[in-house]
Amino acid sequence: MGESPFVSSLIYELTDKLPQEDAKAWRTKVGEGQVKMTLEAFSTWLGARGRCYWSALPPQNTRRKEYRNNRNRPRRSLFGQHIAKCVKCDGKHRTENCTKFKELSTEDRFNFVKEKRLCFGCLEESHISRNCPQKKECGIGNCKRKHHPLLHQEENVRSTTTKTPQSGVAFGVVEVSVVGAGGIQVKGNLLFDDGSDTTLVTESFVRKLGLRGKKTTLNISGVGGKESKRTSSQVNLHVKTPQGNAEYVNLTAWSLPKICQPVGTVQWPDIKRKWKHLENVNLKAVGGEIDILLGLDHADLLIPLDVKMGKPQEPVAKRTSFGWMAVGLVGKPRGDIHSYHVARAEPEQLDVAFKQFWDSESFGTKTTNFPHYSNDDQRALDILEHETRKLETGYEVPLLWKENEPQLQNNREVAQKRLEGLQRRFERDPEYEKDYRKAVSKYVEDGYAHKVGEEDDFNGPNQWYLPHHGVYKKSSAEKKIRVVFDASAKYRGKCLNDALLPGPVLQNELPQVLTKFREGNVAFGADIEAMFSRVRLQEQDARYHRFLWKEKNSEVIDTYQMNRLAFGDTSSPCEAIYVTRRTAKDHGQGQEE
Repeated sequence: MGESPFVSSLIYELTDKLPQEDAKAWRTKVGEGQVKMTLEAFSTWLGARGRCYWSALPPQNTRRKEYRNNRNRPRRSLFGQHIAKCVKCDGKHRTENCTKFKELSTEDRFNFVKEKRLCFGCLEESHISRNCPQKKECGIGNCKRKHHPLLHQEENVRSTTTKTPQSGVAFGVVEVSVVGAGGIQVKGNLLFDDGSDTTLVTESFVRKLGLRGKKTTLNISGVGGKESKRTSSQVNLHVKTPQGNAEYVNLTAWSLPKICQPVGTVQWPDIKRKWKHLENVNLKAVGGEIDILLGLDHADLLIPLDVKMGKPQEPVAKRTSFGWMAVGLVGKPRGDIHSYHVARAEPEQLDVAFKQFWDSESFGTKTTNFPHYSNDDQRALDILEHETRKLETGYEVPLLWKENEPQLQNNREVAQKRLEGLQRRFERDPEYEKDYRKAVSKYVEDGYAHKVGEEDDFNGPNQWYLPHHGVYKKSSAEKKIRVVFDASAKYRGKCLNDALLPGPVLQNELPQVLTKFREGNVAFGADIEAMFSRVRLQEQDARYHRFLWKEKNSEVIDTYQMNRLAFGDTSSPCEAIYVTRRTAKDHGQGQEE
């Protein structure tokens, strides 16, 4: 019988019944490649292990002498009696595998272990840390301490959580079992997120599984457009399914130190009776640390197999490939109560502080009369110089492609998912919907965007769909919304901004602007309204600026195309400033005064 997820699972169940030191010995042999993960190999190893124990027993006459004294002692099997018992919930599992224990914060776990006098290394109660047979290092990051990974507290990342009363919202979380190296099964929390294009897994969870993956660099775009790069490992996860034709689902995921803040625990078995449509749904209590985030690269798994809905504002139950989950409001929001989560990486903060110091030291002393551009910046300027075209009204510019026209795959499905999320926000916030629809209508009326005819192949190559969202302008006297197009949204590892050159910084730096105020008696300033929208895109480039839209009370999804520079393109600021200077150059001759 060869290696398979089923065999691995069966062997794991058998090893879990062995004493801890025996189970560890088997997994070590498998991990080092000394034996294969087969029932035959396991049986041979188990027999040899048993004969070793038997040969180590005392002589027969010694046992007879001690029989009278030992007959009242607890009996032990050949391998020693070992029944796993959780100290937290009294369940028949180890404390390290207890869901309730893992739901606790790291600080609460530490205090619990200390209070119960458990071993900080393996969380068992039969010994203390200095006598722990495992003597394993934590392994998270560069931590060399001999504590269990569940007790690790990050030192290089400060995480601040302002705790407030529960907001009453349940996220799409299910508990899953994942098969790792040596057939071990580890339980973890899986979060459904159709706003992510990538499936993620925490590094600590990967270590628990004993998996190793291919090292790669992961580009992360977060809230507010902040981007960062992380060293990551690509791993394959074998996730058990409670139903369906396949017993296991294979997920390709990328590792990160942490995915997100812990989600609030929802005791569904206790509260589901409040809603009639949930009474007969098999829901489990979920919450705590998120181990796996399921993204759009596994879009088929995000689609529910069954849905149970109640009245508006009531939670919705969804049957997934991993079991039932429920999302939505589970209680009344209590006024202006929010939960704020802040995570700051210390080295990154140090870099920012050092950069600020460096910039302030050179304040007002930089010489910018002869700018030195990089090769990419100079190439971007050459493209603008040669391909910018003056029209009867305004200018037309090319996109600053890194390597001619890019080979991007059609990402319409991602844009459609984001549009569905936008529609859900419209339902929650009618005023936001009103302002948003007004802004899109103005784009079309002013000619900044147009509807694409149905004769076009919407699913063909050489086009790109931009997800979009609205941002209110804080500096505006009136409440005005701006539609921002997400050119950083990735599909199959690529996005529009990856193919664009940002171009050089052409606008005057702040010291130059401030110095101008000291050169004369009167300061004069002006603002260009809708600056980006005044600059036209070349027709062949506009195909990469399509977006999806639904009219109010319509089920039809229409395709539109931006004809102007878009908020969100990494090259738009450079191109807009270039056109502004080009306008002054073309029309300002003899008008210097």
